Amino acid sequence: MLHIDFSFWNETSIRGFSSLLSIIDGKTRMLWNFPTASKWVPLEIIEFFFGALSKENIPVLGVRVDKDGALANNTEFSDFLLARSIPLESTGGYASFLNGKIERPHRMIANMVRAMLLNSGLPNNLWCYASETAADIYRYTHHYTIDMIPYESWYGTKPHINNLQVWGCYVYVQVPDAKKLDHHVTRGYFLGFTKSRLIVRWFDPATKTVKHASAVCFDELNTKLYSTDTLSPGALILLGMTPTLTSDTCVDIINHPHLENAPFTISLQLPCQGVGLGCFICNDTYYNLPYISSFTSGTSLATQLLQHGQYNYSFWILSINSREFITAAKVIKYLRSIQVHDTMTYVSAIFAHRVASTQTSLSSNCAVFNQIRLSRSPVDDSISPLVVVPVGMKIVSSPVHPDTPSHFGATYQSPFASDWHDALFQNYDKMLSTGTFSAPILRTSVPPRKSIL
Repeated sequence: MLHIDFSFWNETSIRGFSSLLSIIDGKTRMLWNFPTASKWVPLEIIEFFFGALSKENIPVLGVRVDKDGALANNTEFSDFLLARSIPLESTGGYASFLNGKIERPHRMIANMVRAMLLNSGLPNNLWCYASETAADIYRYTHHYTIDMIPYESWYGTKPHINNLQVWGCYVYVQVPDAKKLDHHVTRGYFLGFTKSRLIVRWFDPATKTVKHASAVCFDELNTKLYSTDTLSPGALILLGMTPTLTSDTCVDIINHPHLENAPFTISLQLPCQGVGLGCFICNDTYYNLPYISSFTSGTSLATQLLQHGQYNYSFWILSINSREFITAAKVIKYLRSIQVHDTMTYVSAIFAHRVASTQTSLSSNCAVFNQIRLSRSPVDDSISPLVVVPVGMKIVSSPVHPDTPSHFGATYQSPFASDWHDALFQNYDKMLSTGTFSAPILRTSVPPRKSIL
């Protein structure tokens, strides 16, 4: 059973995102967060997620959503599940607690995002990066109900937490192709890891852009707020001091899409069956909303729309008779289905002035790819387990860099001679226990065109 919630945020992020799709597995409590620019249900993300589950042979037994949310009231979302034979469950009106498996984590993510922004002093439009890191922390945190962490419950193995860093801390990045007299290191703010965990995202305060780097060094102790250049609350706590918050953040979840203009309601007059409405309805694949691109002058629709704009305006179609749509084809199909043969009818429609986006879906796709890390293959007991042999057997810490021996015999004269000796014998015992020694073969059994070193 998947519990899904789709929320709108009151701040448009630096990547153009203003909503968040959260999906949690009811059994393992595994959570996925997908920040998106969609102003309505992002069906393409849900379809991609279900397809990834199908490739892992993980069936979706059902979906539960909040009755008062955007998912339960969306016609195309219910049609999408019906076409795939996936039952949809919804809570009762004003009973979000019945979907608490996603409602509570969803609210927790919002609280964590605000805490990260307050601790770093970074701009509110970076909330989308904080939400992805918050989802990582949630997956790595012990869950009382299942008595383990969701990551271990889903993958069957404990995660490596060495790459967990304080979000918004200082990060020193190597400058590529720096000249001899230029600085070879620049400083920014850590915004989380990518899917590979080898590349970090960081905020460059000089250019106010988000960049990627692999050669970095973190400084969590001396991090200063981006806005006031004073030590962050987290840094003060690490220093044993009591922080005092002098700033606030207004990032929060809202009950409606983040629109550039206020919506308005009109009583739309539908002509008789077979007669057009006098407008062109198109798809906006970036925001997942249909819109009226142009309309014919002199019609009833044009008269009402011109009260809220001009002829060169386009308008979002938010709702028709309390039905919400994602594509223009569904809007047209519904309007034709309610047209009467010999008389005009009226419907209640909600519109809003549309502002087209200049961004592409690349950022949204990257956010989806960054969250999809399923790889939960079933374990076959008939196959012997894979032996993982570590490369390093012994790590020695030294305050100074040891001298490089000029010959093999000088190794015994170094202060780390005993450590080197122990590591060799530990490596021998490891190879002996795992059976990784090569077996001897006869010289006559050497394959043709092969030489013996």
